[in-house]
Amino acid sequence: MRTWRPSPLARAGLAVAVVLVVTATARRSTGDGPGIPAAQARPSIGALLRVTGAPAQVCTAAVIDSVAGDVIVTAAHCVSGSTGALMFAPGYRSGDAPFGTWTVTGIYVAPEWQAHADPDADYAFLVVSPSPNNHLDKPVEQVVGGDRLGTAPALGQHVTVAGYPIARAGQLIACATRIERAQEYLKILCAGFSAGTSGSPILQGADPVTGLGTVTGVIGGLDTGGCSDDVSYASPFTTVTAQVFARAAAKSPADRLPLPPSPSTC
Repeated sequence: MRTWRPSPLARAGLAVAVVLVVTATARRSTGDGPGIPAAQARPSIGALLRVTGAPAQVCTAAVIDSVAGDVIVTAAHCVSGSTGALMFAPGYRSGDAPFGTWTVTGIYVAPEWQAHADPDADYAFLVVSPSPNNHLDKPVEQVVGGDRLGTAPALGQHVTVAGYPIARAGQLIACATRIERAQEYLKILCAGFSAGTSGSPILQGADPVTGLGTVTGVIGGLDTGGCSDDVSYASPFTTVTAQVFARAAAKSPADRLPLPPSPSTC
């Protein structure tokens, strides 16, 4: 498993009062593919931040369309274990949170992940509420929109992947590519998806203006997302994924999370 490296927020006033017992490990080594352009604005995608003192980016997450508008998705390995609180900063930009922040109040994972951190189910749905310092006292989806939840795309289908590499200091990158397969996992060939990009959504049919589309997977799974910055993996979204999302959207009792998966052999 690749571990994250702290990157403090530039805005000093961000803090949370709710303490949630979680951990946050993220894939990848340092480094970046050359010549990666900044992506178009995609406010529904943001940074998942761990708050143990100064907020620090851990992974990437995205808002999922729900009735209450308060559910986001990321990789399960980003939230397993036990340390401090988590919050979500949609539209994260260069250490700033232009749309405010939302505190994670509940985490939901697949039974296979809860039982033994099965990499085939490396995804998690998180319920969020406005952080105490957030002047926008409304659900996150009302502020930035939400992506639809889908299932794993077929081999060869066009997708867009977008996330926040810590090495790029809070700059969103995106890549348009075609889906490949490696065993049961989705395989994505995109340069520069280094530490911090676990949980990055794999989108189909993304609108060229809003950036909103259908999330069909998140970076994670095999080797917690991959051993190379240029090759990423994702656990396939299935009917079980939809069931986990439904529990989150209904505010069912949150899950007890397992310890992080064993380190990969990268």
